[in-house]
Amino acid sequence: MTDKDNYNAYHDFVESKNTGWTYTGPSDLENSFHAILSALWFYQENVLDNIDIDENTTADSKVRIHMHTNYIFSGGLKTETTPSVQDLFGFADFYKTKKDLGADDSEDITSIVVSRRGLYALRIGDPQKVENFASDIDNPNLEDKGVTYKQALKNLYDKNVLEETKLMCNNCPDAYEAALFEMNFIEFVKYIPGIKVFRRLNDGNGNYTWEEI
Repeated sequence: MTDKDNYNAYHDFVESKNTGWTYTGPSDLENSFHAILSALWFYQENVLDNIDIDENTTADSKVRIHMHTNYIFSGGLKTETTPSVQDLFGFADFYKTKKDLGADDSEDITSIVVSRRGLYALRIGDPQKVENFASDIDNPNLEDKGVTYKQALKNLYDKNVLEETKLMCNNCPDAYEAALFEMNFIEFVKYIPGIKVFRRLNDGNGNYTWEEI
């Protein structure tokens, strides 16, 4: 970002998403979080949002961004601080769409999830498994007793991540709740074939690295 309009637009973006992070001005871009997020925001605003995915698409987009706002569900549980099952569904569909369009870089895509805990990234681990997974969740005939495979995974996620975190937390501090979300999500993602999940770590000195979870 290089001018006042971009700074103001980024400020409005951060405020509108209610992630718990604040942006007061250009000096905040020295913070690694805002440096990364602002670059991703700019890319989304100026590239991804101007791409229509259809039979004429060249499929040259490689990054998607999803913000988890600080919405509070009934019962007091806040929005997930980790990627959700919908993020996993969307990532698999993103890959399959690019693959079907013949994109050479389909295996290099990344989905970034931003929450009050920080940043997570979804990447391709096993391309064939992700492609099969995307096909399975879009197949209405893949069902058991009227419940599709996609809905079964959603139900499992709700039970093992959302409900379990709420049960274990019981109005616990935010940091503890976020840790529970991550612990339960790590167990759930074992059911999702071919997708790798990374989290951004801070070593305490302002240096950040990505670690697979």
